[in-house]
Amino acid sequence: MSIKSSSGLLSAFSDHLSASQGTWKSSAAEDITTQVGSIIRENGLDIESIRQDYFHNIHVWFPILAGDRIQRGLENFTAQPCSELAGLLLSMALVTRYPGKPGDNTPVQAPMYFEAKALYSALVSSGYSQLEVMQMGILISLYEQGQGMTENAKLTMSTCARLAIKLNIQQRKLQIANIQDSEFGRSWWGLVILDRFMNLGVPPEEVHLVADSLILRNLHLELPNDDEEYQGAGIQFPCTPSGMAIRQPTTLLGPFCRTAQAADLLGRVLELVVRSTIAGRFDHAVWMPLDKKLHELALSLLQQAINGWEECCASIAVCLSALLTLHLARKQIPSADETDHETAMLAMKSAIRMVVEISRKFLMDIEYIELPSLPLPATFTTYQAALLHIHLARGNEIHSPEWIDDFTLLKGALGGFTRRWDVGTPYLESLDRAFMQATQQVV
Repeated sequence: MSIKSSSGLLSAFSDHLSASQGTWKSSAAEDITTQVGSIIRENGLDIESIRQDYFHNIHVWFPILAGDRIQRGLENFTAQPCSELAGLLLSMALVTRYPGKPGDNTPVQAPMYFEAKALYSALVSSGYSQLEVMQMGILISLYEQGQGMTENAKLTMSTCARLAIKLNIQQRKLQIANIQDSEFGRSWWGLVILDRFMNLGVPPEEVHLVADSLILRNLHLELPNDDEEYQGAGIQFPCTPSGMAIRQPTTLLGPFCRTAQAADLLGRVLELVVRSTIAGRFDHAVWMPLDKKLHELALSLLQQAINGWEECCASIAVCLSALLTLHLARKQIPSADETDHETAMLAMKSAIRMVVEISRKFLMDIEYIELPSLPLPATFTTYQAALLHIHLARGNEIHSPEWIDDFTLLKGALGGFTRRWDVGTPYLESLDRAFMQATQQVV
């Protein structure tokens, strides 16, 4: 059986249909496990290196997998074949690929992507609905977003949302307590985080939150509990030149909880933007408490980042993008308050200043930061801040040394993230075009 194409895999699945379901799935699992093992070896990888690479990097800011459970399954990968686990392993290998990775001479969008996507599609269409399949889809969508394959990511996200609904209902039927703190709960919030961020930078009429349908709202989970207060207390970590600690691995769930909180607020911002655009008026009763919550969260995150830069980076990025999106809409959508335009500009400049200062520290520390662990959300946030920095420049301000210094810092930071996520390349090209156009208009 080949997983080089989805049609070939579906055909192989159908070959087993004459047997009982248990025999069919067992036979398919052996075949899939064997092929995934071959793909991994062809790419110069092994199971343990993939596991370590994933949990040392992606898991730092996106902890949706239970490490102990995954490790136990991988220890028996060939002895106890499992189609779902094989697919998850392939997606873990995929999402750790990045441009120019040492020893990786193939393009970042390697055949591994098509193989993983084909296997995922075949598993879903064949009725597999286990948690591992949902997690596989989330990681593939993360990879697609990192490559700028937005439409592909949307399709992947849609199937993930359907699986999430089914699994959520199963969890509730079993009356499992504190679902939000389970592995499924973290995966659910991982889905929400990617879904919200995927809708940034698109026109209001194109905003579509797949993790926000009516039934998903009825199955809404509470935010995961923040356990930072009793994890890692009193532990000291070496600091970088900017004075920030590199990583604090004992507080994974705390920062993830705050990323989920920021994503929840971002979802409300996007809803407000869509409703206000349709109504032709900005809803002050909604934006004011949103603005207050986002500012409080941003200030808290910036303070906590001192104790763990890499873990907090994703939550800071989502929060600041929500602030920038909120106030850009205030500036663009008519309001009964004549001061809204100016106050929105001041609010955006304040948020941009935060991104500039973070970029300054990031560039000071870049040689100490582990490239593979850079979170995807920070890539767009840096681009968004740099683009608004251009659009908000007044008169000859764009030629001032202070403005140029800030823009250089933002572009430099975006260049750093581009070393990890390919989607940064078109962002840099877009900034160059916007800057050239702005300077020509001033002249």
